[in-house]
Amino acid sequence: MKNMGSTKRVRDLAFSAYRFQSFDRAMAIVKLLANAGAPLTLGDIAVTAGFKHSSTHRYLLTLLRHGLVLRTVKGRYLCAEQLVGLLRSDQALTTDN
Repeated sequence: MKNMGSTKRVRDLAFSAYRFQSFDRAMAIVKLLANAGAPLTLGDIAVTAGFKHSSTHRYLLTLLRHGLVLRTVKGRYLCAEQLVGLLRSDQALTTDN
């Protein structure tokens, strides 16, 4: 039998002040791209996310390296297809809070 108290504590910690800012920002970019409907330029992503262009570029390079984001031949960025469904289902799960 599971200890429901410890499960609640883990969930509470997940939504607490303990945050890893770089990861949060990278995920904001992934979610932005997943919901964009079309590939975006670096400038579009930076402005929409509210990040500096240089920081956005570094996040995108890391996301590209891990296969989470793709870059078109025209230099635009989009979310890797396999993530789009996961992100949409994640949004459905987190809106119940």
